[in-house]
Parts: sequence; structure tokens; C-alpha cells
Amino acid sequence: MQRDLSSLLRRVPEWGPEQDLLVEPLPGGWTNDNYRVIAGAGAFVLRVNGAHADALGIDREAERDAARAAERRGVGAEIVCFLEPEGHLVTRLIRGRGFPWDAAPALEDALRMLDVLREVHAFPTTKRVFSPFGVVRRYLERTRSAGGPLPDDAPDLLARVRSLEQRGSEGQRCFCHNDAGLGNFIAGEDGRMRLIDWEYAGMNDPLFDLATLLVGHLHGARSEAALVDAYVAQGGEVDPVRLDAMKFMYELREASWSLLHYTLVGGSGPLAPEFRDAADRFFAAARRRL
Repeated sequence: MQRDLSSLLRRVPEWGPEQDLLVEPLPGGWTNDNYRVIAGAGAFVLRVNGAHADALGIDREAERDAARAAERRGVGAEIVCFLEPEGHLVTRLIRGRGFPWDAAPALEDALRMLDVLREVHAFPTTKRVFSPFGVVRRYLERTRSAGGPLPDDAPDLLARVRSLEQRGSEGQRCFCHNDAGLGNFIAGEDGRMRLIDWEYAGMNDPLFDLATLLVGHLHGARSEAALVDAYVAQGGEVDPVRLDAMKFMYELREASWSLLHYTLVGGSGPLAPEFRDAADRFFAAARRRL
């Protein structure tokens, strides 16, 4: 175990400096380093703040408040502690079933995910605002300033972003997760669906979360229609034009986030090919909506 990780582990009050810990890396993290920690009879997850959090626009204070709200509502992990000032997070391990990023979930699971999002959208308002329009612009500008490879049609894509923003495609705002990808859901053994990773949570158009559920979860036309019908039946309003705009913005956010991350790691490292492939895939998907 690395010396700095050992020092970090000793800072968790619940574990104490003398307690024997079993620590193993958890796969799947793109931004942070994650570990499963067995301490006594308990199992925990340690999320170590990634080196590029600031460049990616992650607000750890806002994440802390959102994670606590999710815990109170029973849709998030149980928080053990935040380690300040770095913003490392310790939660109890959620025992259950995760979801692969590259396969659509069963409709039954997707409907439960939708229920979680509707619960999230009822969270109290916050000062933190997440604008997909502003986020895409910032990611592409940071990529450019860092010497990254912007796509040739970046001006056309940004013109579309400006057009959607000026037409008021961002509707009513409420509290949103803003990163409700498949890998952030866990079907707990206790029967509850939970949502983790609240790094981008803040006020936004709820249709952005719905677009993530529809497009990011690889649903076909039939299951997408069932999810939209369920969303409306629960009291949600769906403007098809605005939903299409949020689908485009979701894809462009994923593309620009991946491209910036590829640039920040210098185009090398074990995850660099995945960042590049994701950027290419999501840029292509967004172009199809132009």
C-alpha cells in the first residue's frame, strides 16, 4: 500500500490508527481512485479525490451537501466522513448489483432508476447551478488552452449550443444529479435503488437527467417511450423539443468531458484510449442530431 494512502486511512476517525484494515482497489473510476476497505465487521468505500477535479469543474463542497441530502432521502450511500481539505469521501459499501456502462438495463430496473431521479428532483434547491451549455463551452475551451485536439467542427457544435441556449431550451430548474449514468446506480440487496457520485449535482433542467437515462442507458424506442410515459404519469412535463435538446447536450457534455480528460492525462496512461474512444463516440452521436 502506498505510504500516502496509509496516512489517509489513519485519518478516518471510525477506523482508528490501530485497527487492521483490508484495502483493495475498486475498478471503474475514471476521475478518482476508489478503494474497498474492510474494517472490523464493516465494509466501506474510500473515494480519493482525483488530480483533475478542479479542471473538470467538480465542486466538492456542493458534492458533500448533495450526498448528504441523498443519504437523508434514502437514495444515496451512507456517509461516514469527508476528509478535508482534500474532499476525500468515505461511505459504507452498498451491497448489491451494479450495471455495466455498455448494456441497456432491464426496463424494470430503468423504471426504478427513474423513481430515484424523481426523488432527486424534489430535493431542496441549492445555490449550485449546472448549465450543460456553459459546461460544454468550458470543457472545450480548457481543452484548447491545454493544447488538446478540438474536433474540426467545434465551431458548428458550439453554434448549435448557443442556438439552443438562446431559444430557451433549458426549462424549469430543480435539483438534478447531472451524471446519472448506468455505473452510478446500484440495486441494493435491501431492495432499494441508489445513486452515487454527486460531483456535478446542482440546479438544472430535469430533462437533462431524463435524457441521460434515455440516451446514456442505451434504450431502444420502445423502452424509451415507456420511460417517458412513466415520467409524465409521475407528474413530469416533457416538451419533445426540449428533451431532444437535452439529449444533444448530454452527448456533447460526455464528448467534451472525455476529450478534456484525454488532454489532461497527456494522451497517455491506461485510461487514455477509453477517453479518446468515448469522445469520438459521443461527438459522432451529437453530430447526428445537428
